[in-house]
Amino acid sequence: MGYTIPRPEQPGHSVLAATFEYNAWANLKLLDYCAGLSDEQMRSSTVGGYGSIGATLGHLVYAEVDYVSRVNGKQPARPLPVGEWAGFEAMRDAVRWANEELLQLALSASGDTMVVETWPEGTVKYRLADLMVQAHSHAMEHRTQVAAIITSLGLEPPDTSAWAWMEARGAMEETLFARTGLMPPNDVDIPKMVINPPKQQAPKPDNSVIKWLLDSDPSVRWQVMSDLTGEPQEEVAAERARVATEGWGARLLAMQGADGSWAGAAWNRGWDSTMHVLSLLREMGLDPESEEARRAVGLVRDRVRWKGWDLDGTWRGQDFIGNPFFAGEVEPCINGQVAASGAYFGQDVQRIIDRLLVEQLPDGGWNCEAENGSKRSSFNTTIC
Repeated sequence: MGYTIPRPEQPGHSVLAATFEYNAWANLKLLDYCAGLSDEQMRSSTVGGYGSIGATLGHLVYAEVDYVSRVNGKQPARPLPVGEWAGFEAMRDAVRWANEELLQLALSASGDTMVVETWPEGTVKYRLADLMVQAHSHAMEHRTQVAAIITSLGLEPPDTSAWAWMEARGAMEETLFARTGLMPPNDVDIPKMVINPPKQQAPKPDNSVIKWLLDSDPSVRWQVMSDLTGEPQEEVAAERARVATEGWGARLLAMQGADGSWAGAAWNRGWDSTMHVLSLLREMGLDPESEEARRAVGLVRDRVRWKGWDLDGTWRGQDFIGNPFFAGEVEPCINGQVAASGAYFGQDVQRIIDRLLVEQLPDGGWNCEAENGSKRSSFNTTIC
């Protein structure tokens, strides 16, 4: 599916090797930490992340293996199972294997070495160097997401910074004499680098902006209290609970029709349909377990339909009753938003997920125009 040039002898590759060694160290340290979490904690998630801690770790490690496979088709001796939890030991082995493979691929390449992927829809080419950048940035992004979930649980996440990696390796106690090879006199006290430099304080938000944000709707206020002012979790939870009974959230819930829909439609171009309102309520942080949320979402599940669309994706005409709302329709932009809201509110959206996975384009994204022949992803469709 791809190729690289043969590996040359490169004895002085410590800078390149260090980046891969750090990435593997950080991934392994995070896995070791999470192995001590409870099952309930592993199922925890937060707004804006990939998913639960377990799902994010699985995605991170599976992607590391996938980057290798995209280039040379290799898999670790113990391949990771698809669609199920692999276990911490298997994931640790996969991280070590992928790190070594990626390093060897990087050492074998020049700046213009190309990876070629051949799919039924066509061929995709890109630089191997760009794939290596993606591998590192992807891992860092998802480590950060897991750390955010751990923090939301009231725990201290592991320090996976490069400073911590250097300290763990004893790489921050070098002195002038060690660098030059000279030995100091016995009576000389050698100053050493500070192993734990004081952390730079993040700039504090402007108090006037904080005051303005707090003097608003509960849907804004609870997120400010959680993310900016660091209020106790019980106070944040109490404020979040008000989304269902006060302000914008309560107003949106009150506008739901007896047929379970908003604006009488599963989706429309007026931005006030069932899909649009559920997306807003999700982003506002309406508690999925609240009585108000369960009632509203239950009505959507039981009564709202995609008029005209059959479960096999066939258009049957406007008079056809159509799919249940959380079964989705055929438009990936719409289906993505329905799946996000459905998953947030605890609904079964597996049909949508299965369809979206089949519709993913070779370059990794989605495009609403794929049915019309487009072979490149759309940024807007993908982020939906």
